[in-house]
Amino acid sequence: MKYIKNLLFALLAAIAFVACGSESEETVNISVAPATLEFTTQGGQQSVSVTGVASDKVSVSANGGWYTMNVVPNNATSCYIRVKVEVNTAFEPREATVKVNAGGQEFQFSIKQDAVVAPPAPDNEAVAAAMKVSRDMGFGWNLGNQLDAQNTWDAKYDTPYADETAWGNPLCTQATFDGLKAKGFGSVRIPITWQGRIGAAPDYAIDEVWMNRVAEVVGYAKKAGLKAIINLHHDEGGGSTNPKEMGWLDIKTLAYDANANAEVEKKLAAVWTQIANRFKDEGDWLIFESMNEVQDGDWGWGKSRNDGGKQYACLNHWQQVFVDAVRATGGQNTNRWLCVVGYAQNPQLTRENLVLPTDPTKGRLMVAVHSYDPFDFCTEGKVGQWGHTGNVAASKNGEETLETSSRVCRKPTSTRVFPSSSASSAA
Repeated sequence: MKYIKNLLFALLAAIAFVACGSESEETVNISVAPATLEFTTQGGQQSVSVTGVASDKVSVSANGGWYTMNVVPNNATSCYIRVKVEVNTAFEPREATVKVNAGGQEFQFSIKQDAVVAPPAPDNEAVAAAMKVSRDMGFGWNLGNQLDAQNTWDAKYDTPYADETAWGNPLCTQATFDGLKAKGFGSVRIPITWQGRIGAAPDYAIDEVWMNRVAEVVGYAKKAGLKAIINLHHDEGGGSTNPKEMGWLDIKTLAYDANANAEVEKKLAAVWTQIANRFKDEGDWLIFESMNEVQDGDWGWGKSRNDGGKQYACLNHWQQVFVDAVRATGGQNTNRWLCVVGYAQNPQLTRENLVLPTDPTKGRLMVAVHSYDPFDFCTEGKVGQWGHTGNVAASKNGEETLETSSRVCRKPTSTRVFPSSSASSAA
């Protein structure tokens, strides 16, 4: 009898123990919160809290193309699901549902991200035309070290002269432009140096052989179905102190010498008149850019910053001379897109100091700015990737600097600026 009582007691204790254990498991409260994570267009990082279970008992569905997740331990009974969202550059919002398995229970939460605010629809024909030419130009490419090359070492020449093969490139061919088109490019910028190919005053006649070669190369772009930009390139000399490299558009001297500048402006008008006349029958596929990166050699950090605006004013007047000369030739040049430039073509200095020239043809001006950021990617070639998606971050003027510069250019001003998609090529 005593044995039966002991057995019964043991059985009741076991039942009580199992019952207590079951009740303990049932009272475990697992939660996943919040139910929604909301991000701006800039993206960023937020976390979802998981309580009631350790991280090794938690799993999430696969990452999306624009967000990544990982489970981060907190303590024995809680953890976090860290969510990182990329920048959204589209005009559509993003949304995703994430499934969570926590301790065998199923949960879910949502990720939402704002869209970029779409620009307003064009409210007049000029803006519509500007948007169209930008779309038509598409991705652009710069034909550097070709027609912009110049011989600066031949002892028989006192100043540089334009020479297509001076910097080691062979003569340009149609194949180059056909290849660009095949790769999906829509436009090509053809920098051209005229230095050494311009005759004496008062005619300042351009060497016929050089003009014909320029027309031949520009014709390659037309035949390939590309839009093309041509300009005066390296004629400014970059503010060099070496007489052998000094360009005739020497703003660091001319801005302070009215008489010398007046003569150079006659030369500038004569050169652009000849170029414009040569191409006056070509259509909208061809764009003229006034000049390239005019500055005093210090890229906007020199005398121009405290000379009372003399260099800025000089450059602005050169833009007016350019526009007047081209428009006066008539033909297709009456309505041709013309590209003007600011100081050093620096985005901020351009916005702050460029005054758009008066143009008898309304809505046919664009402005070119140049950006070399991030510097160790674009210029020094020290890193092969950049930005928040790259595996090596650019250390000099990285993504944040580039975004700031872009916002500066977009900031409303009293002058309308139409950045060219292919005029951001390197000098």
